[in-house]
Amino acid sequence: MVTLTAPYIAGFLAFRETPFLLEALQRLKKNQPTLLPQVVFVDGNGLFHYRGEATDRTKILDFLFLLER
Repeated sequence: MVTLTAPYIAGFLAFRETPFLLEALQRLKKNQPTLLPQVVFVDGNGLFHYRGEATDRTKILDFLFLLER
């Protein structure tokens, strides 16, 4: 369970929730790297909506994982 500290702003949901997902993936990578998923499914509109949460989250995660390499 996490406590969201940022307010809800329409169109910016991914920016509010992605840090918690990233933190969970980083802990998993550190503690159980064999369990790190190759795919993360996101319930969001993605490319079907110009502010699609899945698209924003994918861009954020791609960028942050590139920084870790």
